[in-house]
This record gives sequence, C-alpha cells and structure tokens, in this order.
Amino acid sequence: MKDVMLVSLIALAEAETPIEHDVTLLVGGFLVSGSVMSFKKYLEHHQTTSGIGAAMEEIDTANPEPPKKTYNFIHLRDAKYYLPGANPIPGNMSLIVRISLESVHGFSFGKFVSEHK
Repeated sequence: MKDVMLVSLIALAEAETPIEHDVTLLVGGFLVSGSVMSFKKYLEHHQTTSGIGAAMEEIDTANPEPPKKTYNFIHLRDAKYYLPGANPIPGNMSLIVRISLESVHGFSFGKFVSEHK
C-alpha cells in the first residue's frame, strides 16, 4: 500500500530535522504499532545493519548522481505486534522493525495500546 499519507509520514521521519509519528499498521492480519523512524536510524540500531549502512554509504560515494527518493519500506521503533485476544508480542520489550509498504493493508495514526494483560 503506497498511500500518500503513509509515505508522507516516512518523508517527515527522513527529513533533515526528523519528525516521528506513532502509527498502527494492518499487516498480514495482525497489527504492528510503533513510531515511524528514518532508514538511517534503522541502520544504526544493530551491528549487522550498521555494517550494511556503511557499505551502502561507500556505494553512494562512488555514485556521484543522487538516487531519486522512493520509499518501499517503513521503519518503526518501539514496535509491538498484536493478535486478537493475545498479549502483545514481544511482551517484555519493543522491537525495531522494517515492513514493506506493499504488505501494509491499512493504518491509523497513533499507537495501539492493548487492554489485555
């Protein structure tokens, strides 16, 4: 789903002065709720993704023409997965996730908070 409003939230997170917004996405029959973050911040969160980011920077440096900005993924921090009638996954922490925009079937603004204990 390449909804212009969802893509706009990604662009805001990618701006020089980033603005992150809370969203809840409908993905594959379950909800994923978190805060939209930039791709750069996503790359910094783990040793493996940091290495990938460094390799990507080398490629960008070798290519003098900047690529056209397109967004195919959304990155969320403090994310949790929700299934009907179940506790949030994971229950004891939050995740940083990367989700294909094509996998998103709907969304709402704000984080989902389950009353299920």
